[in-house]
Amino acid sequence: MAAALVGKAKTVTVIDLVEAPFQLALGKEVGNAVRKVTHLLLLIVTTVMMLFTKITRKSSLELH
Repeated sequence: MAAALVGKAKTVTVIDLVEAPFQLALGKEVGNAVRKVTHLLLLIVTTVMMLFTKITRKSSLELH
């Protein structure tokens, strides 16, 4: 439902009953650990992509 409102509203706030991902199935502690690992993986992927972009740009400049 929130996705359908994004284009029509200036802001959309989503409220959830749980504080951590997978809290209801695995517990709050595991859910928080999943959140931390997910954030770490996103940071690593973003860093690698930035480095790869810099390397490929530098390589393409050297070729010309």
